[in-house]
Amino acid sequence: MLLEYLLKSFIETRIVSMPNINEFFKQPKEYQNQVLPKGYKRMVIEFSNDPTLYRLVKSEDDIININTFGKSGTKEELLARLEESLKNDPPAGDNWLIGFGYDNTKFEDGQHPTKFDT
Repeated sequence: MLLEYLLKSFIETRIVSMPNINEFFKQPKEYQNQVLPKGYKRMVIEFSNDPTLYRLVKSEDDIININTFGKSGTKEELLARLEESLKNDPPAGDNWLIGFGYDNTKFEDGQHPTKFDT
């Protein structure tokens, strides 16, 4: 599944939880670049229509907005959506895939997804 695809393709993945994007943009650029390094594919998964998130990605195709009740889903559903996105637009080379904007406390286990989730 997703883990097998990432491992076979040697894709390193970084997941960043960003509870307050406005506070993130108030931080020094050095810190912002450390958290979200330039040159890597980014995908935003967000439970809103906040236009601020478009500052983090190159294309609106890289944003998954979940803005209606009942579409939040499980960790497995989130990973399935990510896997589908990777099939259509896999990161090149050794780029990381950075995902953020989800609420891990809503997942059954309360944990962030990792490369070990299948």
